[in-house]
Amino acid sequence: MRASIQKIQLTGTIVIAASSILLATLAAVPSVSNYLRYRANAAQLTRFETALQSAWLISAERGPANNLMGAPAPDPKLVEGLAAARKATDDKLSELEVSFTEEIKTQPELAKSLAETRQKLAQSREAVDRVAALPSSTRSQSAMSNAILSMFKAADSVNLLRGKAARAVIKVTPDVAIDIAMTGTAGVMRDRIGRLGSYVVMSLRANRQDKLGYRAKFDNEMQGLLSLKASLINYTAAYLSTPGLDKAFQDMETYYFGQALRYAQNTIVIAMPSAQPSILEFSRNYIAGMRSSDTLRDLILSETRARLEKRKN
Repeated sequence: MRASIQKIQLTGTIVIAASSILLATLAAVPSVSNYLRYRANAAQLTRFETALQSAWLISAERGPANNLMGAPAPDPKLVEGLAAARKATDDKLSELEVSFTEEIKTQPELAKSLAETRQKLAQSREAVDRVAALPSSTRSQSAMSNAILSMFKAADSVNLLRGKAARAVIKVTPDVAIDIAMTGTAGVMRDRIGRLGSYVVMSLRANRQDKLGYRAKFDNEMQGLLSLKASLINYTAAYLSTPGLDKAFQDMETYYFGQALRYAQNTIVIAMPSAQPSILEFSRNYIAGMRSSDTLRDLILSETRARLEKRKN
């Protein structure tokens, strides 16, 4: 009788243990699934970062290129600065090509977009180098403006490439669509900030009629920038509000919109050439205020990555 009771107890213990293991397994399955999903999201966002940074670097080349073309005399530091910026861009485009190897093989549009970006980038660099090779006294305003507009085309091309890379990533992991929208908007906003500075640079050596044209383009670009800022504020407020980001937005409002943008607005309306700053002087002052937008853009990317890691863990 006692043996029979012990057998029943043992059987009961085994059943309870087996049930507990089953329940624990069933409870763990969603957690493991979510972990794997967020790990995939983080990996895909890392891939998308290469496309983002490629666009940022091509846009960033305009600063040292403008400085070199606007320098009154050859300056080895400016030459070295532009060479370093170009190398960073080329390295990142090569990294992008590796990150999207499969898509480039299977999606002709993506492969074509990458080739077009490299082609337009090469053309813009040739235009810059032609202007920079001329003595300062013989550099025409139109040649410099054409070189800057050529750089705009390279930036437009890489932004299209970034968009196609985004679609490829979202197709694999739709969960990162909002993250891609936020980081992409921050990058486009920074590109517009750079373009505003370039329009001022083009206007500094332009005749009166051309100055009016650059001012009109400046104003249109500024309106687009303000719309992007409003969209970015809404995105981050809804999905990524942190004390660090709030401070970065405040700094950008103070140092870029409150100072650098006003400086650019005041400079582009100066009619007397003798009252205008030099290209290098304007660039130094404007770039100082632009750094707050760089900080915000980079912080949005790092906070987005941190949010995915937190959700994964």
